Order: sequence, then structure tokens, then C-alpha cells
Amino acid sequence: MDDLRGSLTIECTMVMPVILSAIILIMILALYMYNDTVVSCACINSAMAGLYIINDSNGDIVKAAEDEAILLLDNKLVGEDSVKVEVKANPIYVESCVDMNMNLPYAVPFIGNELRDAFDIHHDFKVMQINPASVLRDVNKYNVYKELIEKYSQEETKDE
Repeated sequence: MDDLRGSLTIECTMVMPVILSAIILIMILALYMYNDTVVSCACINSAMAGLYIINDSNGDIVKAAEDEAILLLDNKLVGEDSVKVEVKANPIYVESCVDMNMNLPYAVPFIGNELRDAFDIHHDFKVMQINPASVLRDVNKYNVYKELIEKYSQEETKDE
């Protein structure tokens, strides 16, 4: 029994780095998923805010969409290095693009410089304005086509 003395210490020195690395990796992935969700939400909401300005037609679309994104991202991201918000707009659509670089600690041994770029987050969202008149025209066209098809199918059955 005396010759096994200290074996637990040696086993712990082999197993503990693996366990700690797994815990750190899970924490980093959880932070990444949280940041990804916040950036996605900000991207979608900023495009929708710009679309509301298009419908009101009294305001700067790009500024309103960027302000909405900045409001949603302010003090909500964890470990961000830089965040860039870009909005493109015209009378038909609003496109919002949010880029975020995550600042990972260099003390984590299994994340190299090549893998650090994989933790960058990029989201695009494009919202098109729907014109109710064009939707109604399309529905009316569909109904006309449906009536024509029914009419010709009935004529073909009468001929036979």
C-alpha cells in the first residue's frame, strides 16, 4: 500500500488540465452564442426601425436604423473588441449589417491566432417594403388565372 502513495496527485495533474480546458471552452462558446444572439437581434431590429421611417417618410432612414442598433448593442455585449454597424437604405428596402470582433484572452492555450478569427460575428438583414396595392394586384391576377383554368378545364370535359 505504501508504493501507491502520491498516485492521486499524478492522476489529477493529468486530468485537471483537460477538465479546466473543457470548462473554459464551454464558457467561451456560451459567450459567443450570447453575443451572436444580441448582434442578430440588433441587426433585425435596426432594419425594421429603418422600414418604419420609410413608411412615415419624415426622417433619416440610415440614422434611425443605426441609432436603433447602437441602442440595442450598448452595454450588452460581452468581450467585444470592436463593433461596426452599417445601414444601406432606399425607398424599397433597408439593409442592416453588424460586424463584431470578439476579444478572446491570449491566456487560453488551445485557441491559436488562426482560431481567433472564427469567433468574429457578422449578420446581415434586409427588409423590403411591401406595397399593399401590388399584393392585391397579384391576388387578383391569381384569381383571374384560376377562373380561366377552371373555365378551360370545364370546356375540355364537355368536348369529351
